[in-house]
Amino acid sequence: HGVPFSVHRSTQEWLHAPETDAAALTVEVQDPVHGAIRQFGVQTSLGRTAEQWHVPQPARTGDLAALLAALPAVAAANGSGANEATRPTPASNGDGAAHSAASTAPILAGIKVLDLSTVLAGPCCAQTLAEYGADVIKIDAPDPYFLPSTACMLHLEVGQGKRSMILDLKQAAGKRLFEQLAAGADVIVHNFRPGVAERLGIDHASLARSNPGIVYLNLTAFNGPRRGPWTELPGFDPVLQAATGIQHRYGGPGEPPELHGFASCIDYLTGYSGAYGIALALLRRQRDGGGDLVFTSLAQSGQLVQAPFVWATANAQPDDGPQGQEVLGAHSLEHLYRAADGWLVLTGLPEDLPRLREVPGLAAAPVAANEEAARIAALQTAIAGQPVAHWQQAFNAAGFGCHRVDCIEDVRSAGLRELTDAERAAWTGGPSISVIRLLDHPAGSPVDNPAPTYARFAGTALRLANPMPKIGTHTRAILRELGHDDAQIDRWIAERVAAEQIHDAYLPH
Repeated sequence: HGVPFSVHRSTQEWLHAPETDAAALTVEVQDPVHGAIRQFGVQTSLGRTAEQWHVPQPARTGDLAALLAALPAVAAANGSGANEATRPTPASNGDGAAHSAASTAPILAGIKVLDLSTVLAGPCCAQTLAEYGADVIKIDAPDPYFLPSTACMLHLEVGQGKRSMILDLKQAAGKRLFEQLAAGADVIVHNFRPGVAERLGIDHASLARSNPGIVYLNLTAFNGPRRGPWTELPGFDPVLQAATGIQHRYGGPGEPPELHGFASCIDYLTGYSGAYGIALALLRRQRDGGGDLVFTSLAQSGQLVQAPFVWATANAQPDDGPQGQEVLGAHSLEHLYRAADGWLVLTGLPEDLPRLREVPGLAAAPVAANEEAARIAALQTAIAGQPVAHWQQAFNAAGFGCHRVDCIEDVRSAGLRELTDAERAAWTGGPSISVIRLLDHPAGSPVDNPAPTYARFAGTALRLANPMPKIGTHTRAILRELGHDDAQIDRWIAERVAAEQIHDAYLPH
């Protein structure tokens, strides 16, 4: 009946399900040391990529010099040069603008993106492209499927950097206008259920007839590099948490499965994976021409976020790691401890145990591998006697990772920077964890959003994108860009083919 749904599975149940195998979500890799390894497949796939690349290549082992000597042959086999001399020169990005290594323009400047997606994964993908300079047009229907809490509240973050228009693709005139937009676009992003784009006549094959260079991302719930029995099932982040084993682990042994955040790791990771796939497709287009169909899914991200647990061989499989709401860590050096004024997290590897005695106050700490319980007890007692700042400095000085366990409000307060819209345009970076409070947000009150923290490149900067506009704000301007006059636009608005707002009380206002 089209209701998003899954039974709760453990990660190993997901890994060995025949349905995941059929879709190449899970695959078998022949490893030269461990034999057959069942594991998760590739995270993102391109329609023009050969079937053989749907399965990750096994690890290469042997003499380092021999492996390095083989690199040019590997590069040639993949269709790319082995060094700078054999790399192609920069090509047009679709808008006539060529980028070079010395360019200071945003990396995706000149790339036009049409974002038809909803909720979080697709909008996150398009927002990421916008932060690298793409011109992103968010297209919403005049009668939204979701309530304002989803269509607007969640989009206060992932709607940044975009222009907004309202267009009814179910009307013939609306479809024609979309086709006109798509003919001049570089990228389409959507998360329609399988078959919806085909029914609307805006699937990749249809749009590629007039725009062969279009890069088309289809985000789905359960799809993999191949079609499988679950390909057409709908789903949201919590459904895939249940399906792939996250809720099983988060609940703990003998306890009910527990939701790991309403909308969290899977949605955003899928969005970033989609942006990565689009970048790959644009690179391929730059090198040899032609667009591509890009696939990634919530299921693939549900696997990737659990990478240490999604594997098995004939003789071994991982344990499920720390499980449940009360667990404090995997071992004594990967553990939460209560200090005198709060909690801290200590991180280190088992081979770092001897280094514990370099920490002031821990000279007598048990460091033998078989003294785990005694070591945890000794650390708990010692750490409780001093504040977090003392231990953070002491552990860091000895080469361990250590930090206070902050709540979201702590992070917000420590990294908050208040900006007007004029000051936003001059933003050039900031710390890796920071929060921007836009004082004159279109929503009518100040809004806090995290600043971009993605990969940064010398000579170019991530931009602090414009705030999410009220839905429909740019409809008229975009239709004018297509060459239509105000009289015609007024007729389309009267017929609800297009609109400049959902409703006069629809936020942000």
